[in-house]
Amino acid sequence: MGAQPGRLLTLITAFLAAWCVPDVAAWPVMLGDEIHSSPIVADVDHDGTLEIAVFSTDAKLHLLTPEGLEHSGAWPVQLGPPSSIADGQNWVSGSAAIVNIDSDPDLEILQATFDGKLHALTPTGVEEPGFPISMGSYSTDTPTVADLDLDDDLEIVCRYNPNSVGLWSHKGALQPGWPRTMANAPGGAIDVWSSAALGDLDGDHDLEIIMGGYDGYAHAFHHTGDIVSGWPVDLNPSGGYTGWVLSSPACADFDDDGRDEVVIGCDDDKLYVLKGDGTSFIPGVWPRDLPFGFRASPACADLDGDGDLEIVIGHRSNAGDMRLYAIHHTGVDVAGWPIIQSGGGGGYTFGWLSPLLADLDGDHLHEVIAVKERSAVNPNYAEIYAFGPGGGPPLPGFPIPLEGLAYAMPTVCDLDGDGLAELLIGDLTWQLYRFDLAQSFDTTRDAVEWPRFQKDLGNTGRFVTAPPVVIGDPVERMPRALVLHQNYPNPFNPTTTISFEVPATGAPREHVSLAVYDVRGRRVKTLVDSSLEPGHHSVVWEGRDEEEVPVPSGIYIYTMKAEEGVSSRKMVLLY
Repeated sequence: MGAQPGRLLTLITAFLAAWCVPDVAAWPVMLGDEIHSSPIVADVDHDGTLEIAVFSTDAKLHLLTPEGLEHSGAWPVQLGPPSSIADGQNWVSGSAAIVNIDSDPDLEILQATFDGKLHALTPTGVEEPGFPISMGSYSTDTPTVADLDLDDDLEIVCRYNPNSVGLWSHKGALQPGWPRTMANAPGGAIDVWSSAALGDLDGDHDLEIIMGGYDGYAHAFHHTGDIVSGWPVDLNPSGGYTGWVLSSPACADFDDDGRDEVVIGCDDDKLYVLKGDGTSFIPGVWPRDLPFGFRASPACADLDGDGDLEIVIGHRSNAGDMRLYAIHHTGVDVAGWPIIQSGGGGGYTFGWLSPLLADLDGDHLHEVIAVKERSAVNPNYAEIYAFGPGGGPPLPGFPIPLEGLAYAMPTVCDLDGDGLAELLIGDLTWQLYRFDLAQSFDTTRDAVEWPRFQKDLGNTGRFVTAPPVVIGDPVERMPRALVLHQNYPNPFNPTTTISFEVPATGAPREHVSLAVYDVRGRRVKTLVDSSLEPGHHSVVWEGRDEEEVPVPSGIYIYTMKAEEGVSSRKMVLLY
């Protein structure tokens, strides 16, 4: 990894004209008020063209075409009264989720609003039956959507003030056991900062709900509303100042045991990795003390291509500098990290927003894209940075300055299908920017590990390698499809078992294939090629190719293809 930054920059400089410029004349788009939410991109009307949903603080939800024009229908939609909170307090507005909550092929856009309502809008801007949901007095949360209980329907998680979280069905009905309450900040809080993430904490395949609280605790609930055993977790057990938990958590299975771990930062200068039972993932290593305060949220990806996941997160420093970390899940910094930049002047400065992770140069390793919210040196505008997986200086064409401050992270996508990346971001000058990057870009899962806030269109904050997500497709609507599990053991030598589920929908799945590929995409071994009955299936791979010759150590990808789509996962063979 030591030579990685130079190699990456050489490749980009030699083969790509990496200038970052605004796209067509309609951009940037001027909205009617400040933009504190992250844009989200999907093909909502199923017409083959991506749309952009973004919420502004005048309480208007916009749905824009790639040209920056409002989509046909009722757009923009006035969802309630504008925010009454002055700038400097209202640092966040919830971002949207885009999912398929009904039986038609179109997607719905879910948005929480300042008057405590949760809306679900069709591609034409019409409210879905059962919506809006009246939650509480106020909400700035980003809704989280997935099939939590494996019943083949989506559930919706959303927080609202003063101190509650609710779980609703896809039809807008509050579920039994909900809402749940958590302690509020001393003196009362205005905004919801820590949005929920979802993870399988106990290995039973349904999903638990994890979030931070103003009380200094990380909370976890089952979909029934019951508290997960071992939670809530005190993120300042030594006492003293109780740090607000403003960072949204991320979930990933770091040790391949079938149970997700939780990564979350605390405003009391600590970054935690917790096991599903609430204990430290590696006692004595986690938490790490990384002053000064975590209000950004973590992202996870395999930065160095070794088959293990790393954690990327930024923060501020009370010494006046700003640090962007890439950390192995073992607690060791990735070579070349952290990135340290002076805030200028010391004392209290703003720092890095939550990072994005995407492969911008086609080498199957992920670049880190992060926004410097502002600093004492540049107090009036934000800057977008991109770094190679090995750290080093910014990529060519970066940083990209905005005209104002930014409170929400960008989205990386390919709006026009030209194979080049675009970045979308809004700021406090009421502008939504679109920057075309000359870096090549592939929207397959392998290239887009963490493309936006809380990772996917359902805002789950969960790293999974299956099902695959192509930006613009519905996500987390996969219970009717085959479920591909992580192989075990992993890493392995020389034998591993791959298991998967065929849901009991009454009919066999035809033409199902499961095959192993190397990192160059060459098929190594076909494991399954047949029709399959409903139920649990497993197959053993003995580390041999089609000619029964042992394959070398390395990273391999096993891919399942069926009529529902394609799912892939990585595995590591070590001799």
